[in-house]
Amino acid sequence: MAGRWQREVKGILALVLAGFIVFALAIFNPSLRPADQASPVGPLGVWLAWAVFWAFGYSGYLVPLALAFYGISAFLPRRPAVGWPALAGFACLLVSFTGLLARASTALIHKGGVFGWGVLELLRRSVGEVGALLLLLAAVPIGVLFLTQEPYASLLRAMGRRKAALKAESPQAELPLVTSPAVVEAGAPIETAPPPPPIVVEPARPKSRLAERGLAWQETFDFGKGGRPAFQLPPIGLLRAPPASELRQTREELQANADILRKKLQDFGVEGRIVQVNP
Repeated sequence: MAGRWQREVKGILALVLAGFIVFALAIFNPSLRPADQASPVGPLGVWLAWAVFWAFGYSGYLVPLALAFYGISAFLPRRPAVGWPALAGFACLLVSFTGLLARASTALIHKGGVFGWGVLELLRRSVGEVGALLLLLAAVPIGVLFLTQEPYASLLRAMGRRKAALKAESPQAELPLVTSPAVVEAGAPIETAPPPPPIVVEPARPKSRLAERGLAWQETFDFGKGGRPAFQLPPIGLLRAPPASELRQTREELQANADILRKKLQDFGVEGRIVQVNP
């Protein structure tokens, strides 16, 4: 933890210095002498901007960019490794940009600074104009490889996977609904009534002779039409137990009764099955 807070202190100082240099370069006028310029960054900012611009030209903005990267990396959970590959990548980019800007400049020392002028003259005297241009252009992807330490093939594969994932996540275009003219003319659909529930008809039970005699007596009973003298008691035979032959039920009748009971239970959500019926 002791090294962590020290690293964050260095990161804050690097960010402050990067912002100071960027502001000084942005308001610096290269056509005037440093002593003739009044700047919000003071004389130190003016002379610092003059030194950076004189050395690297417009490529001097890479210096605060590198300082900002160093400052931000101090606050990351996993700090990128800053070693010779990062320094080599920064050097390649600085050489490439200063040389290309010096090549595009008409003045002797202006856009690319003294460093860019020296790089361009060295390459022109060694590999010629075309070779200098090719080397300066090739230094850009080489510097990026040194900084990222990742091959371009893996970068292209990652971009392809990302593109495929975005294509798979994008919602498919919905097809327009085509309505037939008959449906349009008919207007709103007519709601059909649900079918009626099935009607369960219980089979008629055979009536015993005793019950038939009782019903016949009830149909002919005198309910006081003849007065009190005409009152008669019901026949005593209705109180007698029916004979054993009438109490017996066949296996078919019991099976029918069991089926009716099972269906009634199913109406209430009770599932059952008939195991055995005995008369």
